Formats: sequence, C-alpha cells, structure tokens
Amino acid sequence: MLLSAVIEGDRRDTAEFMNGDRFPKWPEDMRGIWSGRLAFMEQELGTFPRKKPIDQARHTISDTCAAFARQPGGVYRLNVPTGGGKTLSALRFALTHAKEWNKSRIIFTSPLLSILDQNAEILRRFIGDDSLILEHHSNLVEPVNDTERLRELELLTDTWGSPVVITTLTQLLNTCFSGNTSAIRRFHSLCNSIIVIDEVQTVPNKMLTLFNLVVNFLSEICGTTIVLCSATQPSLEVVQHPLGCLPPEMVPWQEALWSVFKRTELQNAGQYRLEEIPQLIKQVLSDCNSLLVVCNRKDEAAYLLKELRNEPCLRFHLSAAMCQEHRRNTLRDLQAALDPNIVEFQVTGDYALFSDPIMRLGGEKCSYQIPTYEALKGIVSSVYWKPTLIWRILDVRVMNPIQTEVKGIRPIKYGGGNDLAFYTYLKNCRYQVRACFDWNGNRPELAQDRNENKHHQIALRMIEKGGRRDIFLGTRECQGYVEPCAFGSGKGAYDDLPELILTLE
Repeated sequence: MLLSAVIEGDRRDTAEFMNGDRFPKWPEDMRGIWSGRLAFMEQELGTFPRKKPIDQARHTISDTCAAFARQPGGVYRLNVPTGGGKTLSALRFALTHAKEWNKSRIIFTSPLLSILDQNAEILRRFIGDDSLILEHHSNLVEPVNDTERLRELELLTDTWGSPVVITTLTQLLNTCFSGNTSAIRRFHSLCNSIIVIDEVQTVPNKMLTLFNLVVNFLSEICGTTIVLCSATQPSLEVVQHPLGCLPPEMVPWQEALWSVFKRTELQNAGQYRLEEIPQLIKQVLSDCNSLLVVCNRKDEAAYLLKELRNEPCLRFHLSAAMCQEHRRNTLRDLQAALDPNIVEFQVTGDYALFSDPIMRLGGEKCSYQIPTYEALKGIVSSVYWKPTLIWRILDVRVMNPIQTEVKGIRPIKYGGGNDLAFYTYLKNCRYQVRACFDWNGNRPELAQDRNENKHHQIALRMIEKGGRRDIFLGTRECQGYVEPCAFGSGKGAYDDLPELILTLE
C-alpha cells in the first residue's frame, strides 16, 4: 500500500510538471454524486413492470439489496438464481452503500469479456452519466480523434481514478498480485471503495488462498466493501487461509422467492461419443423448437456445426474467441431467430417534430433530437395494428446527421384568428427500426386471433406497401414514408461514436 502511494505521487507530480497533465479531481465527499446516480437509477427501475411473479421477485431482491446497503463495510455474498437481476441489484446496493458510507469509488469486475460487454451496457444505462465511468479491458477502443479525451482516459486507466471502474477479474488480480509498477500504482485506489466481483467462482483454485488474504486485507484494513456475486458461490471458508469471517448473505434463501426462477429440469442423457452427438441433436430437435449445445472445446463446436450444416434449421456459433462486433451481430441474429415476429423497416421524412407538452410552453414547439419510443410505436402501428397485439420497439438507428430547422408558424388561436410561433423541426430524417409484437393480455376475448404467423406476414406486406395508414413523424404536418430494409445495413451517422447523452438543456 505504501509503495502504491509513493509510485502514484511520484508519477502524478512528474506528469503534471513535465507534460502539464491535469488529473481529473473528485470531491472528498462523494455522497452528492452517489445520491444523484441512485435517484436516477431508482427512477429507471420504477418503469419496470410488476405484473408477473418473476417481475415481483426481481423487485423484492433489488429492494432487499438496497435495504442491506445500510450495513457497514465488509465482505458479503449476493447469491441469487440466474435471471434474478443480479447486476442491477448489485449496482443498487453499491450506489446506496456508497451514499450511506461516502465511498470513493465502485469497481465492477467480470471474468469474461462477453459478460463484461453486457454488464457494461447495463451499468452505463442505469448510472446515466458516462463521465463517471472508466472501462479498462482489451476490447475497449479509444477515441483517437479526440486527443484530449484519449489522454484523460490514459491517465484514469493508470490510476483507476474514476468514481466507477468496469474491468476484468484479470486486471483486478493483477492489481492485487502483480509486481508490475503500473499494477502496484492502482492498488491504493481499492481503499475505501466497493468492489463487486461477478462470477466469483471463476477465481483459479490455485489462487484462492491469495485471494482470501487480499480480501481480508482490503476489508479489514483498507475500509473496502466487497460483494461476491454468483449463483454458485465457492467455498472460500475451507481453503488453507479462509476468509476472516463467513460472509453474510445479502438476500437470504427463500423457497417461495427462489421457486419463481426454476425454469430448467436436469436429465441424464447418458454417455455419447462426439460422433454420436449430431444424431442426438436431431432427435431432440424433433420434439422442440430450439436447442442449446455447450461444448468444452472449439474444435468440438466446429465439428457439430459442420455435421449439421444440411439440417433444415438455423445454426449459430458463439465463442469467447469472437471479436466484440462479431459476437454482438451473432446475438442479434439469434434473438431475431428466437423471436420470429420481428419486422425491420426504414422510415424517412423531410421534417419531424417529436415533442411533449413540457416543450410547448407559450405555443412554441421544439423537437427532441431523436424519435421517442411512443413515436416509433405510433409509426409501426400506422403500418399495421390489431387489438390482438402490442408492438414493442427493439432497436433504432439514426442514419442521417441530426439537423434542425426553425420555422415561423401561424397557428390558429382558440378564440379565432392566428398567432405567431416558432417551431424547431428535425430535417432530412432517416431511421432504421426493429420491432416485434406481443399478445395483448388485456384482451383475452381475442385469444382465438393469436395467430403469430398470420399477423407477422400481414405486417411484412404492409411495410412493403408503405403502411395501411398515413405515416407521421411526430405531428400531422410531418409526413413519413416506410419501406423494408435489412437492419444494420448501410452507414449510420453515429455508428462510430460512443453513447451520447441527448438533452434539451
């Protein structure tokens, strides 16, 4: 710890003196920042449904974690079933605990890049402020066009000086055990922090003793709170050097709560040679619509993929060896195959006006920079709608640069005559949209009309014809046009940029 502080002080002073670097500084009292992010997250969580038993169970787990955050620092276990909302529950605990005990930073770790990609996207969405977040892993592409931002990220990566750090388990273990000075320099940042270790069972067996020793040191000496997340917790208390005390469960086991997440049944299929598995797969597929096969080695997966190439079914291959973009595209195609009523279309228009009553004060109207969710639902409902179904928007791409144009309008006054107002429109709009439909549970009397293939095919034909009703981009005067497209094709205006926070401030 002393060596970490000395290296940090020496290199920081040198960088500031020789290069004129200025490291980002955060207040000693971080409770204001944590309070704002917690309020934002709880507002987002408030929009989640609570109708189904599984929805209610996830809310119960999240509320239990938030209440547990008032406990002082230590080592805790978050052991919930798969699908229980572990990532969001851990984030809610971390923000509440950081606010309650004025923690310096929150560090999230995952063992695999594929898990990290997914978790980072969720964390960014529910934290709501990218300026607080640092990602440190090999899949990260730095903004080379912004030299100032690139230098800032390099400085933050050297020190883990951001309030929220998202990194791999390997980087955390290197920081704790590597003799490299760059890793030692980051060690002091673990003090007075919250470390959420996802899938903690992936810590190598040969490192469990060292892992326990560093967890004991951080929690007992450095004031660090450590959360061990996993649906299959390892027995850290039975190794040669166990944890200082048995970690309390943040969410105690409850049969009624856990039973909601039981969705699988284990059956012993016996022993098979690799050459016999393709026939087994064909046999199982004859009785079901989809099948997941997990292989130990890449060559086994390649063999099965090759042997099943002539089967009349869609085949997808996922591997940790894939690059990030390839994996995301494969997952998107897999989702489309599992949810077959997806439609993809492009909507264009010369002008658009996506607004709400708050933005119409004094008769003026100003458009959001992008379509709202309800506006997109209105567009696809104008293409095809039946009371049997409810449209759900999956993705949207902004294809043309965001541009605005102010027009002088003479709207009709309620008492007669005209008034003068200025409307701010989007112009030259083009969007790609992916949507699917769910059955309307509020209309059980229409259950006989729940023919998925029929409605999907009608929707596709209506897209080809430009829609059943007129398409409007927000308001009646903004005419829109719909046509089929392959979502993801073509160059979008913002494909190469990181996530943008769009506001009207």
